[in-house]
Amino acid sequence: LAAVGQHHLVIVDRGRKDGVQKGNVFHVITRGDRFTRETEDLPNEDIGELMVIDVRDEASTAVVVQSIRELDIGDRIELRRN
Repeated sequence: LAAVGQHHLVIVDRGRKDGVQKGNVFHVITRGDRFTRETEDLPNEDIGELMVIDVRDEASTAVVVQSIRELDIGDRIELRRN
């Protein structure tokens, strides 16, 4: 399975039922060292942004608009309201 990066399309498991709308931006976050798997006392880190381009009831399609490393299936996403 290949990792994804900037300009790739992704499917996220959040949709209309979760309040997602076209144009929303999800932040992809991680915590800890991905090589040692150590998480204690390490902060969350933003590693990418996804812009929603299509919304269904339980899922959305988004484009990766920014990433500082490859994104992996299972990375956490967060929709931040301004």
